[in-house]
Amino acid sequence: MVVVKEVAKKNLKKNIILILIVAVLLGLTLSPLHSWPASFSPEVFWHLRFPRIITALLAGGAVALSGLLMQSYFQNPLAGPYILGIHSGATFFVAMWFMFFHQTAGLLARLGPIGSALLGSFLMMVIIISISKKIGNKILLVLLGLFVSQLTSGLLTVCLNFAQQDHIKAILLWSFGTFQRTALSDLPFLFLASVVPLLLAFRMAAHLDLLHLGETYAHLSGMNFKKISLYVIMLTGFSAGLVVAFCGPIAFIGLAAIHLSKMLFKTERHVVLIPASFLIGSIMALTVEALNLCMTPLSLPLNAVLGIMGAPVIILFIYKMNFRQA
Repeated sequence: MVVVKEVAKKNLKKNIILILIVAVLLGLTLSPLHSWPASFSPEVFWHLRFPRIITALLAGGAVALSGLLMQSYFQNPLAGPYILGIHSGATFFVAMWFMFFHQTAGLLARLGPIGSALLGSFLMMVIIISISKKIGNKILLVLLGLFVSQLTSGLLTVCLNFAQQDHIKAILLWSFGTFQRTALSDLPFLFLASVVPLLLAFRMAAHLDLLHLGETYAHLSGMNFKKISLYVIMLTGFSAGLVVAFCGPIAFIGLAAIHLSKMLFKTERHVVLIPASFLIGSIMALTVEALNLCMTPLSLPLNAVLGIMGAPVIILFIYKMNFRQA
């Protein structure tokens, strides 16, 4: 009992540190002090910088949460929305909407990309899950996701040859991943994509622990495996799809944030990993925005910086996993 309390205290301290890091990054990115006194504009702040920073905070956490849910469902430490092609499927459908329905206006123009991203996200989830049940091999599952990503990327490249020049540029910039396209009116959608799934996943933390151990163990523990699996699929598809609709595909956070949280907290319990992964995902995204702010007017490509940050973590994880097996 004493040991459990000590572990809980340590985890609480680590979470507080992560929250403080998020607060510091928010302070650095939102602070107008670097712009005083001549160039600071409240209008620019509220309509450009504020939505961009809050988007990074919410989208980074949402992608990390989606990655954790996918790893739990597939019992695969290399699973993630970017790796398994969920983001690429959503990207393809959104790009098709922009190409063929760009002349729409009003509510349809606003909801069309969101619906397209959700359709692509859920469709890819269904495809990957259906095939994974017949494969059963974790490495083959990752390869399957990579091949599906290449397929959708190839289809998108072919389709872009028939698009107008201005549409090609806009789609390509968005497909590289960005936090710069969102407005204040978009933030409620990103709140739905991140905070709502976070709260629902946290309520299911005990079930996710069982899900991570596999179907047989879950049934023996009395858990309704199909029901919880459906919840996980719905949360993952919904969260990943909405993020892509506003930010494009975001790489590495869905893998690196989870493994960083596991290294930091040294646990597989979802009651710890859910908030920790969300916070670390937000920290990674906010770090990119902080770097961009320091380098203004230059803008670093989002996924390139995330690759530099996330790749060493994944390499370290694979090395440790291989070392344990040896």
